[in-house]
Amino acid sequence: MRKYLAYAAMAAALMSAASAEAHRGWLLPSATQVEGNAPWITVDAAMSETLFLFDSFPLRYDTAILTGPDGKVTVLDHPNAGHLRTTFDIQLPQPGTYRITATSAVVMGSYTVNGETRRFRGSESDVPAGAADVKIMRMNSRFDTFVTAGKGNDTALQPTGKGLEMVPVTHPGDLVADAPAQFRFLLDGKPLAGLKVAVVPGGARYRNALKDVAVTTGADGLVTVRWPMAGQYLITASYPPRAADGEGEKGGDQPARRDAYSATVDVLPN
Repeated sequence: MRKYLAYAAMAAALMSAASAEAHRGWLLPSATQVEGNAPWITVDAAMSETLFLFDSFPLRYDTAILTGPDGKVTVLDHPNAGHLRTTFDIQLPQPGTYRITATSAVVMGSYTVNGETRRFRGSESDVPAGAADVKIMRMNSRFDTFVTAGKGNDTALQPTGKGLEMVPVTHPGDLVADAPAQFRFLLDGKPLAGLKVAVVPGGARYRNALKDVAVTTGADGLVTVRWPMAGQYLITASYPPRAADGEGEKGGDQPARRDAYSATVDVLPN
């Protein structure tokens, strides 16, 4: 099962790196705003061809963490790994906003031994001593979602300064259809300008069109999104941008590093 989940994580990292790909990885909470004394929620983690449906693979769980309203980070250590999805049951003991995060780090590349080119995925230790023409690419993927118990706060929304991240300027609990919302994208803690961001609504199986929205970050890393309808959305981006010819897939050089990001948010009716 762990090997299967590791494969699924790798596939998710690869396929979610470009938002135009058929498969996307995502986290989906059963509720994004809850009340009561130490309420519980369930989170589904999967990758799928149809957004928010379970039709492909589970998302790996061993890197999933919960950042609480006080900024403290805990590991999600009671997952249930199924054939099509992973689920987490999470208790929210403090009032405020929580961030649920899963990450994936994949190393792949190629090398030459005795005139023969070989490819690998896994670890740099897979490259034998004496190998020539070593090419390595690191793929880092991050998946976020947000849940608020009672009154929200911003502590869990702060960036880590590592990889490609999205910082909600508009609180995730305040997203409303037809109202603008702002998000800032950072790479290693610095605003990332010119990043293409895809905003994809769920429920595509009930429509004749995907109805996705494309926006681009400004010099300050900000994007403004106006939601066309209420519902659950996936926000995705990857860096560096892919060339029109597939960037390396047709003989060019692959970048040494690629970062991908996905966040699930809940947009309420106006």
